[in-house]
Amino acid sequence: ILALAESTAITPGPDLWVYLSSSEKPKQSLGQILDLGLIKAPRGGQHYLISQPLSKLQGYRSAVIYCKQFDVLFSYAILN
Repeated sequence: ILALAESTAITPGPDLWVYLSSSEKPKQSLGQILDLGLIKAPRGGQHYLISQPLSKLQGYRSAVIYCKQFDVLFSYAILN
């Protein structure tokens, strides 16, 4: 499960999706992505179920909020 904290605040926009990305620099390139689905809300805590085994998630370096409609990166966080 990917959890966004209660303090999460993302600029609202159209068609926002949550991805896991293999890139540590998603502003430059997203690399490989794992689509976790449409964002549930721009504010507050959220949980996204990841259907992949943990062993297949080792290469993902960031969580990304991405606008599919306009092909624009909205926000990201590096995973620790």
